[in-house]
Amino acid sequence: MARRFSFGSWGLLLAIFAACYWGVIVLPDANEQRQSHLKMLAATTEALQKTVIYSHFKYFTATSGKGVKLNGLVLDGKGLDYNEYGFPVGTEHTPDSLSLPVTAQHCRDLWNALLVTMQPMLVPAPSGVLEVKAYVGSCIFRSIQYPNMAIVYNTQRGSVQFMVAEPEN
Repeated sequence: MARRFSFGSWGLLLAIFAACYWGVIVLPDANEQRQSHLKMLAATTEALQKTVIYSHFKYFTATSGKGVKLNGLVLDGKGLDYNEYGFPVGTEHTPDSLSLPVTAQHCRDLWNALLVTMQPMLVPAPSGVLEVKAYVGSCIFRSIQYPNMAIVYNTQRGSVQFMVAEPEN
């Protein structure tokens, strides 16, 4: 007499199939998506660094390297404001506010002015992929989807870095 499969056997087969499907189909997709996001942020970091360098050169052309400057370079209708080191710090400053620490709004304005339309969107935009924070003279653009990935712009040194922290376990 042939033995019949019980519900437990079918359940086990179904679980094995689901695990194989997850391991072969879904996981590589998630890894590819992460790699794609990582590449997009790395390219954005490079673009931001190049525009910071370009605007720094323009600052020295316009000021001979001396002092703060409001509306030193106009990009897409917005004038860049420069700190005493010649690095852009925003677009909406007043002569008094240039000596104050950079804010998240300054970072947002700077991001939009330097990268114009070729940037990932910042929240609260519906398609936003990065959130903006200001911390001790730096602008931090952190990924929403992968919070361990961030682009950091140091306004005193003019450096732009792409940082990937090890995920916490």
